[in-house]
Amino acid sequence: MAKKCNVCGCMIDDSDLVCPTCGASLEQKPKSKPANQTLQRIVKYSSMIETESLFNTVMYYKSILDDTSDEQDYNNVMALLTELAYKGHAESMYHLALMMLDNPKCNVEDAVKWLIISAKKGNENSRIKLSMLNNDYLVQQLSEVAEQEYDNVQGHYNVSSNKNIEFALKNIVRISKLVSETQGSSGTGFIIQGGYIVTNAHVVEGDYKSDIVVSFDPSIDDMKYKAKLLAIDEDKDIAILSFGGLMKDRIAKYEHFELELNETRFGDFVYTIGNSQGYGLRYSEGHIGSPRANAKHRSITDVICVDLDMQHGNSGGPLIDCNNRVVGITSFGITGHGVDELNYAIKSKYIIDVINKKCV
Repeated sequence: MAKKCNVCGCMIDDSDLVCPTCGASLEQKPKSKPANQTLQRIVKYSSMIETESLFNTVMYYKSILDDTSDEQDYNNVMALLTELAYKGHAESMYHLALMMLDNPKCNVEDAVKWLIISAKKGNENSRIKLSMLNNDYLVQQLSEVAEQEYDNVQGHYNVSSNKNIEFALKNIVRISKLVSETQGSSGTGFIIQGGYIVTNAHVVEGDYKSDIVVSFDPSIDDMKYKAKLLAIDEDKDIAILSFGGLMKDRIAKYEHFELELNETRFGDFVYTIGNSQGYGLRYSEGHIGSPRANAKHRSITDVICVDLDMQHGNSGGPLIDCNNRVVGITSFGITGHGVDELNYAIKSKYIIDVINKKCV
């Protein structure tokens, strides 16, 4: 039978793998399977599953990953293995390291660190893999760093202290804007060093003469304050606001969120507090599903995928890591296409761009 070349359009023999006219490859790539919804639910409720049961389940899903698997399935397996690794599960550390070594997006040094910690916990597979690397100098250099990083994160992993949340609440605001007599918008914002309020542009865009009102959680302050729009970048979906008058002076005396500009990692613990449905601030925690997700938001294609629960009103809120630093702005979600809702955050580095270009 004859078939048509998709590149040059000539008719060629069905058995040909390369077009004799233009040289294009005619091998068809296997169609991707839809993301596994069961695996997504396991990620969502992983903290409720016993460690060994979770590990066995993750290893099953890891074993069936192939070229046709959805990228989200791969990211979910990585996130679950990272969660188990930070809980001290040595075999999970080993399998996480193998996946990282096979993934060009992952840092080789991070993979080696997991092998080092796993080997020190007695995992023979990790010890053998380290010896196969034939790089004793690298292993020696990373050994001390690996243990220190692991100890720093392990104590915070999946646990947000009351002290951290109290600090966060002092720096997170509900935002509302009256668009017309019958219509308004609501969202979330957070205060960073310099006293700037950061939020999404879509929370405040429209008639820029309309009043923007911000308020804290009632446990912190039950007053409402007017905010001024300093800068907006609709392409990046970022807006910068500020308090006025006495409130601006008062805010300047307090500590505020610092931005984390380094890349997040698969499975890192994160949490957010947002103005859920416009009914008040609500806490939600989860993990990084993908630090470099392939999803476009306005002009930005480099976003963070997270598995935490976000609803309308969370837009503009902070995505906070275990060190209480902001790694991104919770911005949008995707539903449908046979998957549970996927939620995304804009990276903190883009905030700096907007402040530098628009506020100075």
